[in-house]
Amino acid sequence: MPLDLKFEEWISPKRKKAEVEVQINDNLINHFKHKSVVELISNYTYVEPEQIKVVLELHPVVRSVLRGNGIDVGGGIGCVSSAISGFIEIESIICIDISLMAVTVGQRRVLEWDPNSIPQKVTSVLGNFDSLQLSDNSLDFAIAWDSLHHSDSLDRTLSELHRVINVDGHVVIIDRAHSNETTTEHLEKLMNIEYSREFKIANFIDPDQVITRRDNGEHEYRLNDWEDCAKRCGFEVKTCICIGPKKSKLNDLDNLHVPFSLGGFDDARVVMVLSKAK
Repeated sequence: MPLDLKFEEWISPKRKKAEVEVQINDNLINHFKHKSVVELISNYTYVEPEQIKVVLELHPVVRSVLRGNGIDVGGGIGCVSSAISGFIEIESIICIDISLMAVTVGQRRVLEWDPNSIPQKVTSVLGNFDSLQLSDNSLDFAIAWDSLHHSDSLDRTLSELHRVINVDGHVVIIDRAHSNETTTEHLEKLMNIEYSREFKIANFIDPDQVITRRDNGEHEYRLNDWEDCAKRCGFEVKTCICIGPKKSKLNDLDNLHVPFSLGGFDDARVVMVLSKAK
């Protein structure tokens, strides 16, 4: 019998640059909705819930702040929410995404498939992570796995998270970062790369349609871009480490090893824990 999962739709302003991103995500989920969940995950998030748990449990500070009531920001098909729903310290999770297919199809499939999830803790929300229909200081944590680099305005998104996190709460960001020596010109060049014909066919997009990484909502940030934005928005950086299957030379960050791919360039992620500045 299908699970009776909680769903909400928050009426909020649409993100200006999300049309192509939503089209790609919806097309992908629609194609894989009748295939195995493993196929869906491998083509959408690249990491399974059990691998996400490994990453989050590697560092004691990261693991310790995931407790109480929280939000999975840009949660996609719900792999992060599924993974952390099994943590006994977590009471509830809002999994918010702008893709209707991700929220109504992907999240349901992942939560039903993952034997270690507790779906009753998760509320699937169709909405905009820049406009959270939550009271000030109402959450204990927020987590964002590979989602904030799609924000139209990182300052606006982090300011909104600062508003809803309580005074003792934390934001955990797992995302990619370039070294501080990377030039703005190089970052702009990366965002202007046009997707290949093969990529568009694989993602069920008209191969003759011109789509750049920028059109898909991609942004590229240096490590100090993340840190400076966090400080502007009222946070302080409590922990910052690099996690991946091989050692990264990213500005001398401490490295923690995982025996599996995390996808993307350098196959690594920066993990930042933010707390409200006192």
